[in-house]
Amino acid sequence: QNMLRGFLVIALLCAHPAANDAYLLPAATSGPTGYLRSSRRAPALAMKGTQGLQISRRAAVLFTLLPAYAGVAEAKGDATLAFKTEIAGKDGNGVKISFIYPTSWKLEDKPGPILVTEQTLKACSEDPDECDRGEIIARSIATGDNALVLATVRDGEVEELPFVFFKKAIFGRGGKFGAYGEPEIVKTMSDKTENGVRTLDIKWNTFTPGGSTLAKRSVVTAVEGKNEVYMLVCSTAGKSWKTSEPVLRAVSASWKAVPTGKTAEKRDKIDGVGRSMFKKQNEEREALQKEREDEGIF
Repeated sequence: QNMLRGFLVIALLCAHPAANDAYLLPAATSGPTGYLRSSRRAPALAMKGTQGLQISRRAAVLFTLLPAYAGVAEAKGDATLAFKTEIAGKDGNGVKISFIYPTSWKLEDKPGPILVTEQTLKACSEDPDECDRGEIIARSIATGDNALVLATVRDGEVEELPFVFFKKAIFGRGGKFGAYGEPEIVKTMSDKTENGVRTLDIKWNTFTPGGSTLAKRSVVTAVEGKNEVYMLVCSTAGKSWKTSEPVLRAVSASWKAVPTGKTAEKRDKIDGVGRSMFKKQNEEREALQKEREDEGIF
């Protein structure tokens, strides 16, 4: 219904153009989506053969706002980037994974295996210097919104896995979010499975380096492989949830993991994450955990 209203409004404005013409160019061009030209002359991109719709300036503005009528969350400027790569499953065969993320986010790809096991989590919780695992994460430096790729071995169908399975795989002591202590008060806000894709909304608290807690929210999208579960965990601060939710859900909904049936290709490093300070971080979080245990918090 909202989409229909949007189209009707734009149709009316296109039918009665303003004095100054504007040109709306498609997102596939090198120019920004909804590029406006306040002149009767076509912009250079259109002159070079790019097809664009000539409309009133008012209508052009509404075209750029059209996703809002449909309730669709897009990146800032309606622009997204697509990431795809191949990772190895438990049997060594490849799994093609992909998702979209806003152009304002930064993608980091630390070399190493993405699929983690009990042994990996144990090693990472005890000594990060011996933590042999890769990391794929896209995040916004400005807002803290992020999307993290996780994969782990499963022991059941994805829709039948208990919540504790996801809690351990995502929020365990050796995981990405347990650097300064295992997250606490981890609760599901919703949990549904549709067409083999399980989506969980999770509320949780993380610890800062200083030992204080920070409320967080995540949308987890999980799909199963041959022997694994492949997850995209999209998170933000609890106070930012209302603003960030649409974007996080759009990123989450784009998640795909498809087995290739062939031996996995070696992943290319995109933007490595340094291993510096692991020892110092480990010592800090061990001291913090001991302090919290002494206080009876754990």
